[in-house]
Amino acid sequence: MKKYIFLLCIAVASFTTTNAQRYYGIANSNYAGINGLYINPANISDNRLINDIQVLSGNVAVNQNYGYANNFKALLDSFTNGKDINFTKNNNTNNIGFGALGEGRGPSFMFQVKKKHAIGLLSRVRLVGSGSGISSDFFTLVNAGIKRVGFGNGYTFNSGTTNVSLNLFSEIGIVYGRELINKDKNFLKAGITLKRYNGLGYYSARVDNFNVKFIDTATSKVEFSGIIKGSKSFDDVNGFNNIKSNKLLVGGPGSGFGFDIGAVYEFRDGDPISESRVDNKYKYKIGFAIQDIGAMVYKASPNTQNFTLNTNGIKTVSRVDTANLSFDDLNTYFKSIGVTQTLDNNSTKVLAPTTLTLYGDYKISKKIYINALFTTGLIGKKVAGSRTPMQVVVTPRLEGKLLEFGLPISYNGLSKDVKVGAGLRLGFLFLGSDDLVSSVTGLSKITGANVYAGLRAAVPYRKIKSRQTKDVIPETIAEVVKPIETVEPPKVETPLDTDKDGIIDTEDKCPTVAGLKEFNGCPDTDADGIQDSEDKCPSVKGMKEFNGCPDADADGIQDSEDECPTEKGLATFKGCPDTDGDGVADKDDKCVDRPGPVDNAGCPKIAEVVKKKLAFAAKAIQFEIGKDVIRKISFAQLDEVVKILNEYTDYEMLIEGHTDNTGKVDKNQLLSQKRADAVKNYFVQKGIEASRMNAAGFGDSKPLAANTNAINKAKNRRVALTLKLKD
Repeated sequence: MKKYIFLLCIAVASFTTTNAQRYYGIANSNYAGINGLYINPANISDNRLINDIQVLSGNVAVNQNYGYANNFKALLDSFTNGKDINFTKNNNTNNIGFGALGEGRGPSFMFQVKKKHAIGLLSRVRLVGSGSGISSDFFTLVNAGIKRVGFGNGYTFNSGTTNVSLNLFSEIGIVYGRELINKDKNFLKAGITLKRYNGLGYYSARVDNFNVKFIDTATSKVEFSGIIKGSKSFDDVNGFNNIKSNKLLVGGPGSGFGFDIGAVYEFRDGDPISESRVDNKYKYKIGFAIQDIGAMVYKASPNTQNFTLNTNGIKTVSRVDTANLSFDDLNTYFKSIGVTQTLDNNSTKVLAPTTLTLYGDYKISKKIYINALFTTGLIGKKVAGSRTPMQVVVTPRLEGKLLEFGLPISYNGLSKDVKVGAGLRLGFLFLGSDDLVSSVTGLSKITGANVYAGLRAAVPYRKIKSRQTKDVIPETIAEVVKPIETVEPPKVETPLDTDKDGIIDTEDKCPTVAGLKEFNGCPDTDADGIQDSEDKCPSVKGMKEFNGCPDADADGIQDSEDECPTEKGLATFKGCPDTDGDGVADKDDKCVDRPGPVDNAGCPKIAEVVKKKLAFAAKAIQFEIGKDVIRKISFAQLDEVVKILNEYTDYEMLIEGHTDNTGKVDKNQLLSQKRADAVKNYFVQKGIEASRMNAAGFGDSKPLAANTNAINKAKNRRVALTLKLKD
């Protein structure tokens, strides 16, 4: 039973390259074809293949940081003969992650449409997952069982916050790529893959502060407390075995959309004129891509469950052994010991394993290259979805049309070790592993395993053989046929006319510019009767009195000196008009049709008697106590203000409401605003435009006098009316 729990933890708590962008031994090749599109969709454009058809390929990988296997044979026996994996635990591991990846790439194809365009269709089924925050003690308990952990009575540990997930889904993608820039030594291409996800099954769980205390390890008595939250789209784990083949690509319980984007820049040292695609023209290239931007939603159904298990305090269990506890019995078991369960059948949104990839490729010779790649996940730990750790891969390779060998050397951010793999492409077949060399040879500790293989049919570009023919004249004919001697007529020199304007250079004052006879061959570009050499405005038709410059408004001031060139004006105002004759130019006059002083922007000033009326009217405004209702006794004075507003139409009014400090500040603020609005509404009802008035309440924030007595408070309860010119 221990072996199956261990494998289940690997499958569920995966925290490795779950987005399946592997095949590093061959995927960065210029002959990678479809396999290169999972690294970057831009690779579909301008590659060495006319078309590529992938029949089938598969990829399986596991990785973890709990410990390492003693030798490769022990790891192999665990999968082939069902033996337990003998792991040596890492002493310094407090945040354990495990990884499992399964991927099948189905029938896919790509081909070049035109010189700059290419399209493709991809299909695959993917099992991805993620997990983090698993404490070393917690995993040891699950793996070994209470009786065998050796912690001792009274030992206590906390699991922290543990996240695990598992998602099985398929996808169909349409790829488009094209050449963007091809100039001199610079080349740029880009691509995009649009995907339709079909979710087949999903599990996730999160453990928050799960505390365990060993009471008696001999009898397996423990105390524990904490919360487990999770989601699933099947009744149990065996649901994965019940997937129907006719729903493998469409019709699953989950669905969604996503896309990949990418671009590649090449610095080319080859012949930039050549259009041949047989050989690589670049010295180096760099690229970036973001894969799996999107999500899928598992629709609400009886099988879809979002659950929470809460101990609501400390639970004591008299006897349990985790190493012999069936996964399918967990739900029933928690019920039996009184753990509170909360369930719903709502839909669940699961993010796709979004990943960033950066890489560069350098050409050492025609067939030898070295590639450097960096990849990392972009999904946070607190959302539903699968995550990818940081990984750096350096791959030297030997590549050709039919044969290729790559040696990927990678550093994994999860297991924090260096792995060495090998990839081989031979005609229709490709296979390899990203860590097999280091695992088999013992170059590094065995923290995981990976293998991939597939079949494809690709058609590379070929060189076009040039055919040259030579016409040879028989010697006998060459001797008979002799060239006919011709007598050339005497050459007659014609007068030189450089600018072709019909005036010979010796008589042309402007021999290099075509012109008119009346100006001795010099031009008059704007046809205003003034030759360009004497015209101050040669490109605009003008007047002789202004040396060829225009006066569009005919006010006697040429446009270059006229501040209002389209309006007839006065020299006093530099060509601008003064309609009302008040000594203020219209462009500076706020009251164009009514005279006013310069210091009031050309508008009439408010008479002192009007100001007094306005001040008196403001003091006379009275309201119902504690309300914004204007008393009728105030209407006569407000009507006087209406007359003032109708007379001074170029002015707008600021209405300010104020209160004393009696009561709460917020209520005073609200009351003052309502009273200011009431005055504004009164004026609107009398025909004054609302846009000419601004009502504002200030509460008790602007007192005229200290609120120390009734007289001062009465002064502070007021409405202020202020007139000012419109902006």
